[in-house]
Amino acid sequence: MPTIEDAFRAALGQHQAGRLDAAETIYRQILEVVPTHAPALHLLGVIALQSARPQEAISLIQRAVAIDSLQPGFHSNLGEAHRALGQLPEAVACYRQALTLAPDFSEAHNNLALALQIQGQFAAARDHFEQALRIVADYVEAHYNLGRLLLLQGDYQRGWQEYGWRMRMRGHPSQNMPAPEWAGEPDGQRRLLLYAEQGLGDTLQFVRYLPLVCARVPNVTTVVPRALLPILTSSGFTDLIAQDEPPPVADWQCSLASLPKVFETRADTIPATTPYLHADPRLIEKWQARLEAVEGLKVGIAWQGNPAFYSDRFRSISLAEFAPLAKVPGVRLIRLQQKGNAEAEPAESDQLQMISWDSEMDAAGNEFMDTATIMASLDLVITSDTSIAHLAGALGVPVWVALSLAPDWRWLLARDDSPWYPSMRLFRQTRLADWSDVFERTARELESRSKE
Repeated sequence: MPTIEDAFRAALGQHQAGRLDAAETIYRQILEVVPTHAPALHLLGVIALQSARPQEAISLIQRAVAIDSLQPGFHSNLGEAHRALGQLPEAVACYRQALTLAPDFSEAHNNLALALQIQGQFAAARDHFEQALRIVADYVEAHYNLGRLLLLQGDYQRGWQEYGWRMRMRGHPSQNMPAPEWAGEPDGQRRLLLYAEQGLGDTLQFVRYLPLVCARVPNVTTVVPRALLPILTSSGFTDLIAQDEPPPVADWQCSLASLPKVFETRADTIPATTPYLHADPRLIEKWQARLEAVEGLKVGIAWQGNPAFYSDRFRSISLAEFAPLAKVPGVRLIRLQQKGNAEAEPAESDQLQMISWDSEMDAAGNEFMDTATIMASLDLVITSDTSIAHLAGALGVPVWVALSLAPDWRWLLARDDSPWYPSMRLFRQTRLADWSDVFERTARELESRSKE
């Protein structure tokens, strides 16, 4: 008969192979026989965390810690579960306990750095990323995370190098590319395949580099999310294919997100001429007529991005936070929130008295086109850190972006403008997770603007 340890090894094998359901079944069977089996409790908690059940993960791993408190991995993964719920002080305490037990635990240094960075403790975060790399020099995730922090701090020279380590992460699309990576060499004969590896907003941000690329390599095909084909085609970009289409044979390949590194971009050399995106002229007449009938200062709003984004909890905003804007005299709010993201509760929408043309906007095959055309006739766009912010900035539309205390790397620190988008203004949190001050300041600025 198999022993408990035989069963645990079998479960661990299933877990490491990614067969979470099978592993979970065996872990639970073990716990039916030995309810105090701490490793099974811990790894069952890890599966709960991997399956987006962080509260369950906390309960399970806490039980494991109560049985065996000397395992640093238990504490570090408990910290990960707390971080997934936005419980950062609890997460930091867990990581520090893990490091007390094992000072050279590189993953705990990396995880602690991430939690500290979210709280705005940038110097301490950088120190722990560096410590993780002193322990494990080729720790891919720590290099990548350090790169994002360096870019956030404006250290573009080293930041792009560290950011490039993401391409060594498991499952990165570059690992399936048969062609070598392009490093910026000019060539009039070879074909280059560019591809979008990240989200919609990232793609909108980095397509600005295509003219620079084509000046060096005229034969370029660019693979982008299908939802962006209409707006990019309308803007004059050519040789585009969707991500679900087979790419052509190419001599080189390069990620769009690697182009800033290829062109040795610094904050003062960003190709920031806008607009580089343009709405479809055929739609302008339709939406201009609608918007001309709207009296007052016309302000488009969006509040939530892709919930799958690694720190969406801290960048997306409840619609209720926008209430101060609705109270500004003479302002009319117009919904720009993209379909497919989290929807507003009807009561909140009614309270804000938004104008919404949801049923008529951005139908399948025409994504972003109506939104772009509406933006072109607005006085202002106010949004969280979403693809809407990038779309407005690339269109040259005035846009105000509400940012977390520790925003994504592209927004830098301690400035209210963006070198990527001249028409953009940034409103930053002064306290993590507190949007009230951001929207009070935004409302005051909006009221001043409405009186102009």
